[in-house]
Amino acid sequence: MRDKTISMRLLIQTAFQKWRRMLVCGVIFMILISGWKTYRLLPQIKGAGKEETAASSESTESADKGVSSEADYKKNSDYFKQQIEHASEYVNKSFYTQMDPNAVGMASVDISVSTPELQKERENNPDSLATVELSSVDGTGTKASDPSPDDSSVVVTTVAEQEANNILNAYKEFVLYGTDWTAMAEKYGTEPQYLQELVELSENHINDTISAEIVIRFPSEQGAGELIDELTAQLQDYTSSVTKTYGEHTLTINNRVTTTVTDTTVTDKANSRLTMLNNLINGNNSFGTATATLGMNSGNTDHSQVSVSRSDLLKPVVKYAGAGFVGGVVLYFLLVILSLLASGKVYNASEMNRQYGFSKIAVVPSSNAKKRKGLDRLTHRDASDYYSSRDREICWQIANENLSELMNGKGTVALIGDVDPGQLEKIAAEMNKETSELQIKTPGDILSSPAALHSLKETDAAVIIASIGSSDYRKTDRILETLHTYEKRILGSIILDQ
Repeated sequence: MRDKTISMRLLIQTAFQKWRRMLVCGVIFMILISGWKTYRLLPQIKGAGKEETAASSESTESADKGVSSEADYKKNSDYFKQQIEHASEYVNKSFYTQMDPNAVGMASVDISVSTPELQKERENNPDSLATVELSSVDGTGTKASDPSPDDSSVVVTTVAEQEANNILNAYKEFVLYGTDWTAMAEKYGTEPQYLQELVELSENHINDTISAEIVIRFPSEQGAGELIDELTAQLQDYTSSVTKTYGEHTLTINNRVTTTVTDTTVTDKANSRLTMLNNLINGNNSFGTATATLGMNSGNTDHSQVSVSRSDLLKPVVKYAGAGFVGGVVLYFLLVILSLLASGKVYNASEMNRQYGFSKIAVVPSSNAKKRKGLDRLTHRDASDYYSSRDREICWQIANENLSELMNGKGTVALIGDVDPGQLEKIAAEMNKETSELQIKTPGDILSSPAALHSLKETDAAVIIASIGSSDYRKTDRILETLHTYEKRILGSIILDQ
């Protein structure tokens, strides 16, 4: 019976024999993934270059004013470097530069405020509901007692509505400036300010509510939903503090929505920072040129900021290229492993003999075994160590000697296996050159030919022939069953490394 346990070491080593194809697959994935990332960054890169000519002209005008001393030069140079560093850091870390405008994750909720006085007022006079204009965070508004007669757009509010508006403004100020994003920043590997900038407030002008809408955009819909949930949880915790300051009220949070949308405004936001960075780089260059014209020692000016900044923009592409290469190699490696397991082919000579318990009559190397070098030699090391000899002619001599010993120098041995019949004939002819009384025969396909079975009866023993990469374990199982049926002694195996 065959032992169906698998040696993972030999399986992995066999898989690595395909290392050239793994590298090719890695390069293909590297090109595809880096190309995809470059395509996504293309709008930002183009946006950064739109203002280059105008920015260069404007920066040159500023630089032409000159500097009066070495101290002024150093101060201005340091200022440019610091601003470029800050802008470069933002470009690398901001989520706006990571968003695909065609698939922006967005989450939103509505928040509304009601007070007992406002509820009582509206219950007593439901027909006089006024629309409340929530136009600023500082809580300014127009009371009913001071409308401008010349401005028909002025919105009239009652005292109760103004108080509710002030409470809502307190919550809005918390949303924009008081939310603690530390925990979520650690989760997403960023800094709190890069999450805070994703929060936006828009006004809801509804006749019977004092309300606003909170909107968060993020590269993924799931991430946007997690951020909006964290924000609303902190809003609810903040209610007690607002109550102490403004009095009893009710905060309602509803209409939670998460979706994925097309939103080109994220590209505009990213482009604004990229344009700022580009202007700073051009300003730094123009500043250095101007000081050199004035005879100042500008040798310490770091003009490499241009190349560094541009390389910063390409860092994500390089990272994705590396990830694509590794991913392609790993994917091909796993596919080879699965293919070896699913195909049922013989992939290693020692593994086959171990599974069946065969004696090794001979293991014959391929014709190019001697030419293997480097990784090829390393990945075939176990297979090479198991060869009877690296010389094929010597391997056949060893096979004959082993068979003569097992058969006491005489008898008839059948060569049987899942190998091309023509190849079996060549092997038999090669081995018969070295023997006289011991006869080597090839009965043929004993699984489908009655004549082969009849020829098998005339032999004294059998040797299993297998070829690495082409012989099948399942067919070999059937061959062994037939040999056991005919009570043929199995001397061992001769395995060909192709």
